[in-house]
Amino acid sequence: MTATDNDRWIEVAKIGRAHGVRGEVRVFPLNPDSDALYEGVVVRWQGKRQRKELKVTKMRPNHDVWLVRFEGFEGRDAVQTLNGGMLWVRRDSLPEPEEDEFYLGDLIGAAVVAEGTGEKLGVVQRLGETNLDILDIKLDAGGEVLVPMIDGYVTDVNINDSVVTVRDIDHWMDT
Repeated sequence: MTATDNDRWIEVAKIGRAHGVRGEVRVFPLNPDSDALYEGVVVRWQGKRQRKELKVTKMRPNHDVWLVRFEGFEGRDAVQTLNGGMLWVRRDSLPEPEEDEFYLGDLIGAAVVAEGTGEKLGVVQRLGETNLDILDIKLDAGGEVLVPMIDGYVTDVNINDSVVTVRDIDHWMDT
């Protein structure tokens, strides 16, 4: 991948509505088991038309969400502007994955090749999430295709070479 870990950000949570009157917001982690958010971490907030870096000053669990306060945001009205935005952390702030594991965010920018032929089909441009993880692939031949991250379609992920091998996506592509 071309970007260094210092330049890369990984999406980790979504901000919900304000909680109470002291400037807390509900934060819904994309991975409930993740330790990516903690007091003192600098995150990137991304809204529809803007983004800014924020520092987490306090956080506490509340059922299946976190209640989070950010430096410089005092009161309910101030944090309402963050509602609906996504939180990202620097890739280099995350622990290194175990052997044979990877962060899905590390797949962005990876080449996508066909199983068997090794023909380059495109590049992973985004990740989607429904009830399973989805690779949004920009095809070299033009257009895009969505590929679910399941064994039937993704047969190999080589993080070191930044290559994802897929099978049987011909029927999804307009050629």
